[in-house]
Amino acid sequence: MRTSGPGSSCPGRYIGSSRRPACLGDPRSRAIGRSRSSSRCPRSSPACSARSGDHPNVFRGVRSSPAPMARFTIDVQMRFRDLDAMGHVNNAVYLSYCELARTQFYLKHAFKKSLREIDFILARAEIDFVSAAEWGDQIVVSVWPSEIGTTSFTLKYEISDKKSGRLIAKSSSVLVSYDYQKKETKPIPPEFRKLLEENLEA
Repeated sequence: MRTSGPGSSCPGRYIGSSRRPACLGDPRSRAIGRSRSSSRCPRSSPACSARSGDHPNVFRGVRSSPAPMARFTIDVQMRFRDLDAMGHVNNAVYLSYCELARTQFYLKHAFKKSLREIDFILARAEIDFVSAAEWGDQIVVSVWPSEIGTTSFTLKYEISDKKSGRLIAKSSSVLVSYDYQKKETKPIPPEFRKLLEENLEA
């Protein structure tokens, strides 16, 4: 708490501030007040509109990035044959879960109507096992694009238990766009490439 000293033209005191209080009789205070209350910019200018709380047209030309699609997720029905002698899902089975997820992902997002229209081949697959899946777990697989090249793209997967949210495994695979008639690779179709590029997630 500070009080004004002897000879001050602005008597009084202020609390909780280190700034000198404005004195109504001080010409400088009147000048500051005029500069704050009156604007010299034209009403139609973007800067003036922004200060007055309006939304100037200048911002209408700025387009936000498209919202990423939600991760594509499927439920997988665990089969008795998926279990091994230890009573949990065999390690090799998880890749078949990923295969099922990416096939449905591709049919939906590449606008394919049948399995015969699928035009990619699997070039690489890797998986990290985090926890064991046992009989009774409700398996869900999420898939999303993480990289894209000229003729190939990478998908990542998370395999989880739906009830608890427990992560079971993480996987990734490289898919190559392929012409089965010519038996050679081909560029990723433009419309599918666009979807992948807009929704890449590391």
